[in-house]
Amino acid sequence: MNLRVVLLSIQSLLASPEPDDPQDAVVARQYKEDRSSYTDTARYWTCEYAHGPTDTFPYEEFRSKVTQMQDMGFTQECALSSLSSYSWNVEHAVAALFA
Repeated sequence: MNLRVVLLSIQSLLASPEPDDPQDAVVARQYKEDRSSYTDTARYWTCEYAHGPTDTFPYEEFRSKVTQMQDMGFTQECALSSLSSYSWNVEHAVAALFA
């Protein structure tokens, strides 16, 4: 396997997601059951980690939700995971972490 094959495989997965054979079951479930939340999470991650455009996505609103949870003592990773699992609803995300 060479770099060209790896890049073609990645391109194929990005163009045609396989939620029935996922690498990440939580993301696959979200993709199938709550496409809006899936898209919001993908856009957030793109803005946060790939410095994607923020003019078409309310990045600061989503970032403030992560910060709000971090101020409560949760790690960034924990906040991101819970928020994306609960449609970016802070109250539901916090409740799930305390359940």
